[in-house]
Amino acid sequence: MRLKIRIIPDTEIIAPRISEDRRRYFLEKGWIKDPHVDRAFPRDSKGRPYIKQRWIESIVTKADPGVGRRFMIEGGKILIPKKPILEKRPIFDGNGSIKHIETFECIDSTFELEFIVEVPDKYSKRFLIALARAGKEIGLGAGSKHGNGRFVVHFLEYEPSEPSQGRAPRKRAMRASKFSSQCQATIPR
Repeated sequence: MRLKIRIIPDTEIIAPRISEDRRRYFLEKGWIKDPHVDRAFPRDSKGRPYIKQRWIESIVTKADPGVGRRFMIEGGKILIPKKPILEKRPIFDGNGSIKHIETFECIDSTFELEFIVEVPDKYSKRFLIALARAGKEIGLGAGSKHGNGRFVVHFLEYEPSEPSQGRAPRKRAMRASKFSSQCQATIPR
């Protein structure tokens, strides 16, 4: 079953740490401007930032180990539609003194991440519930232990894997489906 999903961050989704080599490469390509960036999202060959499928697999597996890796995001990644926000925050040592100012990329509630995922029909409901639970309780990206990376899941439409009675599959909106009423309490709005 093909599902179209939208994720909207509730709290900032912070990019992972990048190596010095990757930072230099991103600077050379002009994908980042600040030479002190500590955390940045990976980029595709056109310089577009994205979220890796394995990051989604990880949090879905934590939310429901039975669903785990039983899905495939179209293209293997979720493209971030616009340039991430660049922020700075102090990092303190054990004595309360500022040890370092960390510069990082993040995305917030002004970003909407839409993607298509292929899930076996029998796991589609569990996948959506696990993804919504992961967004509410686990979080995505750096700092999720501290409340960062929380997101809301919107299930937009689906396309069944196999046509029934020889007809072509139809796309259906969530609000019109029986599935919607069964999961409404689980998927945050």
